[in-house]
Amino acid sequence: MPAIRRRDSETTHVSDSEPEREAARSRAHKTRTSRSRTSTSSARRQAHRQARTPLSDSSNIQECHEPTAIEPYFGLEARLLNIESEIAHLRVALKIPTNTPTSRRAQLFLQMTDLDAIREAMALIRMTVNQYDTEISERIAELAEHADVSPNDIQEVPDTADEDHWRLGSPQNLVNSRFAMQDAVWINDSTRRNFHSDLRTFIRNAFPDEPLREDGEETIMIRPFRCIYLHYTSLEDWTDQCDVLRCNPSFQINHEERFDCVAVNMDDDPLTFGRMLFLFQCRFPSGRTEDMALVRLFKKSSWRPKTLWKNCRIFEDSRTIFILPRYFVRGAHMVNCFGCTKEDRTFYLDDVADFDWLLRAGN
Repeated sequence: MPAIRRRDSETTHVSDSEPEREAARSRAHKTRTSRSRTSTSSARRQAHRQARTPLSDSSNIQECHEPTAIEPYFGLEARLLNIESEIAHLRVALKIPTNTPTSRRAQLFLQMTDLDAIREAMALIRMTVNQYDTEISERIAELAEHADVSPNDIQEVPDTADEDHWRLGSPQNLVNSRFAMQDAVWINDSTRRNFHSDLRTFIRNAFPDEPLREDGEETIMIRPFRCIYLHYTSLEDWTDQCDVLRCNPSFQINHEERFDCVAVNMDDDPLTFGRMLFLFQCRFPSGRTEDMALVRLFKKSSWRPKTLWKNCRIFEDSRTIFILPRYFVRGAHMVNCFGCTKEDRTFYLDDVADFDWLLRAGN
């Protein structure tokens, strides 16, 4: 009777004869091969289930399965192929570079990195907006200090185009239009003398629906103002800007005259300028109020300096008319033409005051 020997939970009959030993080795090899195939099929099914795990479910994401002694390498390759397919879809969605690691842990890390990048971008945008608001506040404060007004007086530009882009500031007392020019010594005598009649003519032309008496005996009250806030869109960066223009015969502590210049939107010439002489709000007999301005226009001068530069514009004083502030564009800087025989009435246009004027003047 041959001896029975146990090894690795396997029963093998060993005989003294060589044929019996060969037959026993063959039976043991068949048994190990069958068990290995069964283990390989089970490992393949487990790898396939793990490969189909959704990437969005982080709780189901597991580490890469290490091959065991009974798992053939081709089973792991099939599982990695499925993972690489899912990674390709994720790369397309998140625009991940092609040289990204292929493990699921690396994919989750890349998703977190992408979210962090979005948060960083949002923080940068917020910081930029806050910095812009700070710069605007500082600019308004500086402008208000220079104009000797409160920062609250410089308002934002209206959101709708139907609202006015200007606002009068520093109001004075109401006065009858017949006596409004009594102390306006900076205006010539003929304009002061005919102020009331010229104002009635202007009202009839500009507001034909406003009833006025034929004999001219109605009372027209006006309220003078000393400054105007003009909002405009800069041609440099298309942002909203504000000019504070003064029309004050006694400005600040030195009580000097300051009558700023303004660009006026006229049909005949887009670059028409004038000097504001009198800002006021007119109250019609019907109770209606309208903002108006008495402006001395400039016209092109024939005088030329000895050194004439490119795009040089020279203007001199012209007629005085009434204009509605709705036709004001923005403030302009006019420089006296020193050396001219009429230097107090002849001016250069400062078209390099800022980048907006550089573009408006066609440089």
